Amino acid sequence: MTIAVLTNYHQQRQQRAAAVDVTLPADGYVFSLRIDGRTPGSPQALTCQYHRMVLRLGIHKPRHYSATELIRAGVDIRTVAGQPGSRCGGESPRRAKRLVSPHRNGHPVGGPLQT
Repeated sequence: MTIAVLTNYHQQRQQRAAAVDVTLPADGYVFSLRIDGRTPGSPQALTCQYHRMVLRLGIHKPRHYSATELIRAGVDIRTVAGQPGSRCGGESPRRAKRLVSPHRNGHPVGGPLQT
């Protein structure tokens, strides 16, 4: 899925660049703020874009959302619990099991979260 998302993003950038007669260089930066991709985006600018996206999607706790999606995709709970931002290896797996349980309060739980 990540390759498909990045491929789509690259195609969008190529179209935007072509609209103003610019060609993206083969060695250009993926997350450049310039249309020609010749300079990297700053960490602050990328963080700001990320926060705007999270707000637009209505995700209130992105760390929990990400962990849930990783586990639903089949990533081992211990691996997810060891990711940066996890509180501890003990609580996260228990919480994650509750989040991805096929049944909650006797009712089936749906598939991946929709964006």
